[in-house]
Amino acid sequence: MSNKNGGVEPRGRRIALGRWGLALVVAVGLVLAGTKGGTPAPRPVATVADPVVAAAGDIACDPLNPNFNGGQGAASSCHQQQVSDLLVNRGLTAVLDLGDNQYYCGGYAAFMASYDKSWGRVKSITHPSVGNHEYITDPGSDRTGCDPSNTQAAGYYKYFGAAAGNPGQGYYSYDIGSWHAIVLNSSCGGAGGCGPTTPQGQWLRADLAAHKNFCTLAYWHIPLYSSGGRASATYKTFWDALYAADADLVLAGHDHLYERFAPQDPNGNKDTTRGLREFVVGTGGANHTSFTSVWPNSEVRNSDTFGVLRLTLHATSYDWQFVPEAGKTFTDSGTTACHGGQGSTPPPPTTPSPKPPAPGTSPPPPGPTGGTGGTGGTGGTGQACSLVVDRTIRVQSARTSVIGSLGANCAAAGTDRARWDVRRQTSPVGSFSFTRGSPSSTWNLSDATPRGSYEIVPAGAFDDDAVGGPRSIPQNTLTASVRLGSWLTLGARRSGRRVVLHGRATRWSPSAGAPRPWRHQAVHILARSCPSCALHVLATSRTNHAGRFSLRVFSPKVRRWSARTASQPSTWGARPVRELDR
Repeated sequence: MSNKNGGVEPRGRRIALGRWGLALVVAVGLVLAGTKGGTPAPRPVATVADPVVAAAGDIACDPLNPNFNGGQGAASSCHQQQVSDLLVNRGLTAVLDLGDNQYYCGGYAAFMASYDKSWGRVKSITHPSVGNHEYITDPGSDRTGCDPSNTQAAGYYKYFGAAAGNPGQGYYSYDIGSWHAIVLNSSCGGAGGCGPTTPQGQWLRADLAAHKNFCTLAYWHIPLYSSGGRASATYKTFWDALYAADADLVLAGHDHLYERFAPQDPNGNKDTTRGLREFVVGTGGANHTSFTSVWPNSEVRNSDTFGVLRLTLHATSYDWQFVPEAGKTFTDSGTTACHGGQGSTPPPPTTPSPKPPAPGTSPPPPGPTGGTGGTGGTGGTGQACSLVVDRTIRVQSARTSVIGSLGANCAAAGTDRARWDVRRQTSPVGSFSFTRGSPSSTWNLSDATPRGSYEIVPAGAFDDDAVGGPRSIPQNTLTASVRLGSWLTLGARRSGRRVVLHGRATRWSPSAGAPRPWRHQAVHILARSCPSCALHVLATSRTNHAGRFSLRVFSPKVRRWSARTASQPSTWGARPVRELDR
């Protein structure tokens, strides 16, 4: 097989151990990282058929951090050791660091005392990106090596060496399997800028033009889209170039949480044809941050689980699975086809590689291959694949994960991947996605989830190993009822032209197992002058320590009063409250 330099790569050896076993092709080649003249140097990488990589950012605490605890961390911070256990001896081809790899400033001594003892155990297969913290030089009592010696991320480049690209740039690229991977520097000052006419912007476009891989991923530290409040529009120039080249996948960190977006164009519009899917994976172990406001096209969110995003890079698609640290249950999984870069052609077909089971689990038993038809056919056994999920769901905290499981008949039908979309009034609001070896999936609800009835509809189930191509498998359809765990009461009394409105807001407390006051919550008071008139916000109050609120308003006319919480005015907080005539 010819490589991109016109040479011949060594022919691999295939070892097949059955449908659910291991299929491995080993080949060694050079990774193309650019051209001569100051661009990043090539990096040698061992490639495998359907390589598996793991990604996360915002990783290792400073050894002077009060919660470092000899590298073992505290309850909700400094879990770099626990997360790194998900990387060691897990059959990974590469590890992708998404920036802010070592706190507080990426000093070399801190890298050696913290990162190196945890994530450093897989340093030989790590392809890092640089974060904003690696450029800090301000000293502090809880900061190691934060001084002028760390100018221009000196500690980061010293620790990772050539794997980090050229100092003063921090951007480079490489091939992994049939994919092309691009690493960018979102600390624009450390790379000579991020705009299209800067050295980094020009290099990005040249690199994309030179690599016509069918599938392309890119990663940098600060996201373009995030519901965590720290995204930046600066990186739209990156997205513009990637979108124009039909790239597929973007990974970022910075917000210390996990979020998956639907494919989007550079303007944030959902685009399932050419859009890039972004994952924010700031879950490498440092600490957690919270969500502020939910961005459009956000599909899955979690802010209390450390872990890594595990990606299986197939020739024309990719599978994802969020793998949590030991003791945690949140996960997210699915699969998406690549667009095919401009001028690219699909690579030769290879034997599908089974997805390794999650730690501590066993692979499902082999199912019949079945089927003789191509995509969309229904030949073979004719068996169906069923989703099993709770029919009544109560949102009793800031976030609820609804776990869906594949029925036992799915394995019997030969199901390799399946998906069900969750809809409310025809609008998609979530999904359950399954891949081989991952028989459970989650639909994440939050305070922003409206109560009511949801339809869970088939979005495709396939036996990928069927003769003649993937075979479609029938699926079931379900409904689920979403109920909420918050309460808002309202009372009113009139005195002449003035009306006193009062009430109380409570919400479910998982720790107490009972409703508790919803403190310091903004409440909108709404009014309308007739039953058929539209409600409008007349005034706003705020609950006190006991969750109560009171407000005097001037109202010469009899009005119908209502109230809603202000944090989610269009969804659960807006659910109808008994209107009062006063």
